[in-house]
Amino acid sequence: MTDAPATPARARGRWRVWAILGTAVVVVVGGIAALGGFNDVPVTSLPKLQLGDTHHGNEVDTVVTSVYLTTRIPGQAYDADEGTQYLVVAATMLNTTDGTSTLTDELVRVLLEGKVSANDGPDRGLVDPRTGSQVTFLQPGIPVDGVFVWEVDDTVKDGDAIIVGLFDHFAMDDPRFSDTAYSTPTPTARILTPIGAGR
Repeated sequence: MTDAPATPARARGRWRVWAILGTAVVVVVGGIAALGGFNDVPVTSLPKLQLGDTHHGNEVDTVVTSVYLTTRIPGQAYDADEGTQYLVVAATMLNTTDGTSTLTDELVRVLLEGKVSANDGPDRGLVDPRTGSQVTFLQPGIPVDGVFVWEVDDTVKDGDAIIVGLFDHFAMDDPRFSDTAYSTPTPTARILTPIGAGR
């Protein structure tokens, strides 16, 4: 009698490799979720997107359309203080769930070397560029154009390199609650761009 063919053994070996890889992905995502901070995650490990690409999140799809400098927040009537200006990230968000999403000002962070820490949230949250008012939630199925704004000094110029981090959060079991709990917002993608792009 001959030995069993090698194919089933290889198939089992492949299954084990995929199982190990799947487990590793879960561990990495879980580790990043536990950290929660853009500064705590190696930026180079995040997938790269371009301006105009859609970042598909668990609740919200985000499309960053431009990154620019201005002396006046969109929708506002007053100028920045002398020596300062505003760094603006414009984006379109779409809540893809059936319920209201409050994941608004936590969707985007920027890393501007020596100027803005990647853990610094936008100064005024998500802003409606037509009215200058803060957007605190996203209704399901309705695209929202908004801007994220950081106050920076006037030494920041068009053409300076910036990293835009796109964030998400993940469902996780928490024995303290009977319903689903979520991790802190976690970086899941990045856009490398010069300031002034997309306008």
